[in-house]
Formats: sequence, structure tokens, C-alpha cells
Amino acid sequence: MKILLIAITSVAMFSSCKSVDVGSGSFHPVSIQKDLTSMELQDIRSNVKRQIEFRITNQPRDVQLISNDWWKIEGYYNAGEVISAVNDDFWMKVENDHTYKLGSQSTVSEIGICHYDDEKGSLLLLPNDESLQPKIWRVQLSGDQFVLFGTQEYGINNGMQIKFILLGRNPLAN
Repeated sequence: MKILLIAITSVAMFSSCKSVDVGSGSFHPVSIQKDLTSMELQDIRSNVKRQIEFRITNQPRDVQLISNDWWKIEGYYNAGEVISAVNDDFWMKVENDHTYKLGSQSTVSEIGICHYDDEKGSLLLLPNDESLQPKIWRVQLSGDQFVLFGTQEYGINNGMQIKFILLGRNPLAN
């Protein structure tokens, strides 16, 4: 009975894996959005911007732990659905000057400001595009990989997990 249950669970998990569409209309997993009113979005963006500015001023450490290289998404999980990234399609780059870039293949899809607090293990991302929602992630680092865990704060990325591994190259270089 135990073996049958394990087999059924494995088949269910395997069949729920999907490839990420990187064609038109695709989204970067870190850029997940929630339905918000314009006012709610403005309030959240203002709050996160104040938090980032405060942290940069009062915790001016760089973000070397995650800014050493380009990172690619190995896979992610969102609300019970396991979705695995394909090849090197989705990537992230965090800079020591508190900026970040998200993209797919050789295209940048999001640029913004960020702050990584190594004591709290949290990463705040605020896109420059004012129509996009900021994100607050809990970060778990482990050598040449890290995982972003969505937080309950603002409820935007709650329940989401994204695993990054070193990409080893700049996807924007031709």
C-alpha cells in the first residue's frame, strides 16, 4: 500500500510539471502580479520604496552573497503547481549598487532597485516600472544556489518558491 501511494504521488507530481512558455505573453516568475487597485499599488510601492531607502542608508552593506554572478531559475513552485524552467531562459542579476535586472534569454524584462538584508534573509525588489508590484522575498542561500520564498506581506507572492543556480555567463552578451 505504501509503495502504491508513493507511486501515485510521484506520477501526480510529474504530471503537474509544466514547461515555462518563454514566447510572447510569458512572464518572469519573480514578476508575479496580484490584482490590486491603483491606490493599493501606489501605497505598497511607496512603503517598499521607503523601506529600501531606509535600509540602503542604515544598512549600506553590499549584496555580494547574491551579486557575484548571473543566476538562472532551475525551477519554481507556486500555489501547489510545480513549474520547471527550461534551459537558461529565466535569469536574475543583483548588483552591489542595489539595482537588479530580470530577464529571459537575451531580453531584460524588469529593472529596479533592491536591498538584501543578510541578517533578516530578506530581499526587497521595487521595479522601476510603476505599473509593476514590488516583492519581498525570504532568501535561503547555499553556496552556488539560493531559493526565494514568497512572504505573506502584501500577499503578492505568498506560497511561491523559486530556486536559482549559477548561470555562469552573461545572457545579454552576444
